Amino acid sequence: MKLVLLAAAALLLTAAAPASTAPAAKRSRTFRLTCRATVPVPPAGTKALDFWMPVPHDDKSQDVRELKIDASAPVRIRKAGDQPTNVPNYTIETDQYGNHILHLVVLAAKEVQPGMTSQNWAKLPAAPIAPLTVTLTALVTRREHLNLRATDDRAPAEIEAQDPNLARWLAPDRLVPLDFKIKAQAQAVVDQAGAKTDLQKARAIYEHVVSTVTYDKTGQGWGRGDIYYACDARRGNCTDFHAIVIGYCRALGIPARFSIGLPLPPQRGQGEVKGYHCWAEFFTKETGWVPVDASEAAKDPSRRTYFFGAHDENRVEFTRGRDLTLAPRQAGPPLNYFVYPYAEADGQPLDVAHTYLFEDEARPTGVVTPTKDKATKLIFVYNADGGTLNGFKDMLHKTIAPSSYECALCAKTYAFSGMRAEWKQAVAGLPLPAEFLHRDQFRAAYPALAEHTLPAAFSVDAAGKLTPFISTQEMNDLSLNDLIALTQKRADALVAAQ
Repeated sequence: MKLVLLAAAALLLTAAAPASTAPAAKRSRTFRLTCRATVPVPPAGTKALDFWMPVPHDDKSQDVRELKIDASAPVRIRKAGDQPTNVPNYTIETDQYGNHILHLVVLAAKEVQPGMTSQNWAKLPAAPIAPLTVTLTALVTRREHLNLRATDDRAPAEIEAQDPNLARWLAPDRLVPLDFKIKAQAQAVVDQAGAKTDLQKARAIYEHVVSTVTYDKTGQGWGRGDIYYACDARRGNCTDFHAIVIGYCRALGIPARFSIGLPLPPQRGQGEVKGYHCWAEFFTKETGWVPVDASEAAKDPSRRTYFFGAHDENRVEFTRGRDLTLAPRQAGPPLNYFVYPYAEADGQPLDVAHTYLFEDEARPTGVVTPTKDKATKLIFVYNADGGTLNGFKDMLHKTIAPSSYECALCAKTYAFSGMRAEWKQAVAGLPLPAEFLHRDQFRAAYPALAEHTLPAAFSVDAAGKLTPFISTQEMNDLSLNDLIALTQKRADALVAAQ
């Protein structure tokens, strides 16, 4: 009997346990993005206006197609004999971090008369440069960025081409110094958590920031990504949250990088994006790059587990890195971050007004987009705690004494090789995204429901309110095929009711 148990244990250790929070398939959205910038009339006598705008780029999480740039500019002539044109010279440059940057130059115009000589043209005064409007449009497909290895050490590591800037992501930023005080604070966080590996340390830092910093954009000082402000005030926006995450990781020798772009509302449709959003990734040899979003986790505690190892599809990335020197180089100092257009008149900064609009691609007929106060996702909760050791115990229990195993959801939807294909396919085809939590994760995220019988499933609305979706009794009584049918029927009914 002992040999049988040892053999079973060896087999079960290689089996996949239920994923903590990862959906069965990556979600995506495709939308038309419009970025419009307006530069005011520069001071009298300005000879040249330089304009820079971040351009969304292709990477493993987003595709950019149908890129189009329109610009208004006064008639201008560089030298006598040139043909007048109202299209300014522009190029799309790539900086050292792979960021794409639109650069545009407008020269002061001169009135040219037929037969005018070069000498007479050169003596003419330059006319004032008129206001400049630049419009960038693109069709963007953004995919959910998942690294399952962050929460499951048996999942494959993230595969990505080696980042040539790895050393840069260990260095300080102007507002994120890596001095003795920051290193001591970071070390205290991981010591208190008993973290030993780089992954454990990064998780401890993330949990510390989410638990101790409040998303609050009141007063002054927030929004600069100043690690000392964020550590002292314990509040701020996404820039401040991730200044701590990135600074603490780097202080402990864990490469971490900063990205910034625009957030999109979860509900599909169209509208204006009022502000920016930023997020972070850290790197370990065991996991590759791991996405984290501490500020979104603080705003929505139900997704705290999800945002360690994931970025959702409701965003578009513009640039990576801080203290940026543009391409070609601006006359002013490096930019703290680059998400909004920037302009200089003869080397002096100008204020630039900007508007960002999005419009989602038409969705298939019969699929209704969730709106505020309507169901936005489903949560399935196992009656089992997370972690490798618990997963092994559960698998051993199911094998040796299946009749007394208490999690019907796990027993019916998982085999030795992982999630059953028919269940995985069914979940991927639901009209709402699905998230999976273990018992301990669920109780931590929803303490008011700590006594709710499990396993169970819930629908979640935009305000984070949970409503029973499938009961424990139904999960216990139904076969897998019947559970799939019921899940599909009720999800369709939820969406149709919206």
